[in-house]
Amino acid sequence: MSMNLRRNERATGSHDDDAAPQAANYLRSHSIDEMANDVQDKVDAVTESRFNKATKAAADALERSGDYLQDQDVNGLRGGLKKMIRRYPIPILLITAVVTFMLGRKIFQTFR
Repeated sequence: MSMNLRRNERATGSHDDDAAPQAANYLRSHSIDEMANDVQDKVDAVTESRFNKATKAAADALERSGDYLQDQDVNGLRGGLKKMIRRYPIPILLITAVVTFMLGRKIFQTFR
């Protein structure tokens, strides 16, 4: 149970003089463990929500990719790749360079 002193102050029309007793009453009526549990529950809810959103976004992206690959033939894939290269030439070159470097390094280490 959280307490919002400003909202209580606006709703009741009380002044700053009443805020300190209200806070003291709240602190007396709740143990440290109860307040810590409330905070932990809120943190868990936010973290879980963000994790669920990220997981759902990744799953949706994989599903769309799978659907695209199933719907396209080789010529369609080639055309899509050409469009992507024309639209984003520099990022494609950088990604290709990094992937090639990593594969070359892995192959070189394998044959040592």
